[in-house]
Amino acid sequence: MWKNLRALALVGQLGLVIIGPALVGLLVGRFLSGYIGYPLLLTIGGMLLGLIGGSMQAYKMLLKK
Repeated sequence: MWKNLRALALVGQLGLVIIGPALVGLLVGRFLSGYIGYPLLLTIGGMLLGLIGGSMQAYKMLLKK
């Protein structure tokens, strides 16, 4: 039973580690797009950078476990 709960906790952590930075990148991209004037480029770029960073963190987390 504890093994199943640990696996479920790991899945939840991975989801937060990947989605959290992607959302922050999206918000920062939207915020900066108002100042610079490239709304779509900065929004997508920020989200992709956050997604890449979150994926790298998730990969490191999986290597530890």
